[in-house]
Amino acid sequence: MNPQGQHPSMQQTLQLEDIHLPPAPGLWPPAPGWWLLAVLLLASAWLVGKKMRKYFQRRRHLQETRRTLRHLKQLLDNGNTKEAITEINIFLRNTALTHFPDEDVASLTGNDWLAFLDRSGNTDAFSSGVGKVLAEGPYLPAPPEAFDRDGLYHAVEQWVETVQKNQRHPAPLYPAKQQPRGRS
Repeated sequence: MNPQGQHPSMQQTLQLEDIHLPPAPGLWPPAPGWWLLAVLLLASAWLVGKKMRKYFQRRRHLQETRRTLRHLKQLLDNGNTKEAITEINIFLRNTALTHFPDEDVASLTGNDWLAFLDRSGNTDAFSSGVGKVLAEGPYLPAPPEAFDRDGLYHAVEQWVETVQKNQRHPAPLYPAKQQPRGRS
């Protein structure tokens, strides 16, 4: 045995190497939390973009509506009665087709058209008020002289505001036809 009583390999200096740390994690691929955050950010950006697009479309539509209303007011003030009544009817029809289903609006004429305007605008200014001129005015040989131009303009303006704010559809003018039931 060894005079000092130690094992021969212990006498030699131990040649130990330093502890090796694992390499730092790479940037790619990211951890699942970063993937989730990226998806949420993309979805949020898409939703914000969609809302902004809708906002700007609505804003452009409102500006166009205001411009048309100013033009109609100018026609009424200048005494172009027949042209003003015709353009008011066209404007109301286009606005109604924008906000309501085609089958509820497209075929309406005369008193049915005025009744629709009253129901959709929560008013009676069209079928029993100043708006009655819209049913007959465009078809008269001479423009009607005695009607309230300002009252008609305000009725149209109020109808447009109501329709644009509510965005809800009135009850159908004609109830839907019931479909025959098939045999079981």
